[in-house]
Amino acid sequence: MIYADGSLFPCPLTLRQVAALNVKTAGVAKALEQARHHGCATCFSPCMLETNGLFALDPRVILPLARAHLSRSAVG
Repeated sequence: MIYADGSLFPCPLTLRQVAALNVKTAGVAKALEQARHHGCATCFSPCMLETNGLFALDPRVILPLARAHLSRSAVG
């Protein structure tokens, strides 16, 4: 997650909780590398797990969401 000031955090739940580099001053690649080093072992937030699955293009996450969206679209 890139915060408004350019700081890159591993996820919204780590905002201001872990050390972050600024993408404008350090560059994206270096900031991403820094973001990989955090103390999280597991995520306690189910919505973040789904978001991570979407960004990873995991079909086990994408397909059920697509089915739910398409079925709602067909009804409405």
